[in-house]
Amino acid sequence: MTDSIPFTPEQDLMLDMIAQAIVRRGMSVPAVFFMQTLKPLNFIGSQALVFFGPVIESIFPKNGIYDFAELMENRDNVDRLMAKIEALESKKDENAVDKKTANKKFFGKNKVKEK
Repeated sequence: MTDSIPFTPEQDLMLDMIAQAIVRRGMSVPAVFFMQTLKPLNFIGSQALVFFGPVIESIFPKNGIYDFAELMENRDNVDRLMAKIEALESKKDENAVDKKTANKKFFGKNKVKEK
């Protein structure tokens, strides 16, 4: 199922938005675990999304459900999404460490006590 379908900038932007939403909600580990587990079924999942599209659109606002279903048909895009999530999560972790170090320096916790 890994057809050589061209990857467009719009699809890359959609993957970025999805990855940012997942990382922002703190769901990186469950999302990657879920995608890794169900990766062999991605085509079936995308077709189920198309099938249930009208119901989903009646409950949730229209935000490119069919574009996302088309994007997830290709297994390479699942790998791209997981890579984006992992990259954003590692960047978030690096920023947290930098912020913690800056706070220690600001509050004077990094000073060495003299005897």
